[in-house]
Amino acid sequence: METDLPITLSIKGLFEAGDKSSAFLISKLEAWLNFKALGANWYSDETLVVNIDFTILPESQFMDLQLDTADNWIPINLPGLTAVYRHDMTKQHFNCMVMLSNDELSEAMKDGSKVENTFQLKLGAAANVLATYYHLPTL
Repeated sequence: METDLPITLSIKGLFEAGDKSSAFLISKLEAWLNFKALGANWYSDETLVVNIDFTILPESQFMDLQLDTADNWIPINLPGLTAVYRHDMTKQHFNCMVMLSNDELSEAMKDGSKVENTFQLKLGAAANVLATYYHLPTL
């Protein structure tokens, strides 16, 4: 039986389609995010389960995003984190696009062992920003 996780992740423009190690990394990061949220007690109130759909994009694709202003996209500009998100309060649902800068991409290409940690830092920081809407503890 397949169950949808409250926090999902997709990565666009960074990995080859069908690459098994990339798919594994995405699954691993998704599991990590949901486990961290569980550990931070985000799911203690079953009537308030926040859903977040993250997408990580390289800088060029992020800058070229054509976002519908009617969707009320909100920017996040923090040290080490550039993102935009929209929030559907009726469904306790966020869509969040996170940018991987050219410098971060270059660093990751030089040392592949840093990729997972870089993504974890960015996703954790973005999740913590979004969590403030519902007064949830940080991850």
